[in-house]
Amino acid sequence: MDKTNIQALLRKFYAGETSDAEEAQLMDFFATSPDADDFPTDRACFASLLGAKAENAPRDLEANLDAMLSGLAKAESKTGFRLWRSPLRSLAAAAAVLLFTVVGITIYKFVPTSPDIAQQEERPQTIDTYDNPEQAMAMAETALLTFSKKLNKGLRPLEKDKASSNSLNTVH
Repeated sequence: MDKTNIQALLRKFYAGETSDAEEAQLMDFFATSPDADDFPTDRACFASLLGAKAENAPRDLEANLDAMLSGLAKAESKTGFRLWRSPLRSLAAAAAVLLFTVVGITIYKFVPTSPDIAQQEERPQTIDTYDNPEQAMAMAETALLTFSKKLNKGLRPLEKDKASSNSLNTVH
């Protein structure tokens, strides 16, 4: 074989486009030809491929891998999508939907759709309820803290149910 054919076969080999016969030609070339010294890195690659023996792998390796992968696929399909099995996650999702709905309605009702000046003049102007920004911040923090306490109080029964269901699952 001449060097141009070898170079073309090597390009196809590294692109993954060679047939078994072409790969056998390359193996034979690098195993027997004195011209293989012109391709030192390729020769080293094929020398390692020639040194690897197929009988080192167990005979039933492919069947075992197929069985293991099909078992994993079955286990994954049984578990399914577990997001909605947790009450806390369901509550969080419902709260997010409610929040997005309220924000959407607020934007829809109170943001003008056209830049018509007459339409903007008809809307009442909002007035700040606090003159001092620090006082407004303190009131906002108080309101958020109150909301957080009420939410945590409402979530406690859900956490107790979750803990009791976990202890029941470990007993069985």
